[in-house]
Amino acid sequence: MIVLEYKVKGKSDQYKAIDEAIHTTQFIRNKAIRYWMDNSIQFKIDRFALNKYSTTLRNQFPFVADLNSMAVQSAAERGWTAISRFKDRQWGMGNGQWKSQPIAHCPFPIP
Repeated sequence: MIVLEYKVKGKSDQYKAIDEAIHTTQFIRNKAIRYWMDNSIQFKIDRFALNKYSTTLRNQFPFVADLNSMAVQSAAERGWTAISRFKDRQWGMGNGQWKSQPIAHCPFPIP
C-alpha cells in the first residue's frame, strides 16, 4: 500500500468535511464486519455480499449516501480485508486446525 503524506492549509469547514468522510468510512467498514459476524454461517458472506451490503447502507443511512459510491465500496472492501486477515491468522492453512486459541468472544466457528 502506498501512503502519501502532505501538509494542507485549509479552512475549518474543509477539515470538518474530511473528518466526516473518515468517520463515515470507518462506520461502513465496521458495519460490514458486523454484518459478516452476524450472518456468515447462514448466508456464506463473501466480499461480493459485502459490496451489495454497502448499497443497502447507502439506502438506509443518508450520511452514507453523501459519500462517493467508490468510497463506500472501498470501505466495504477494507472490511473484507480485515475479515480475511483475521481468518488467515486464526485458522490453519486447510488442515482444519487452529493456529492459536480461538478468540473467547467470537460467537461463531470460523469456516
